[in-house]
Amino acid sequence: MDYTGLNLNEIQLMELDEYLFYMREAYIYSLNQTEKGREYLDNCWRITQTKPDRQSLREKFGKERKS
Repeated sequence: MDYTGLNLNEIQLMELDEYLFYMREAYIYSLNQTEKGREYLDNCWRITQTKPDRQSLREKFGKERKS
């Protein structure tokens, strides 16, 4: 794994959760190298959000006032 700088023996001795963590981080790092990758990561982040970003919505559409 070039990302970690570890050799194959060191990787084989890792716990599974540590290995998966490094794989995830390496994947994110590689996606951050291109514009399309950054766009993909932004979209992934956006679709995982469960609460609205009220401040951004107010800036885009204006604050609605109750009558």
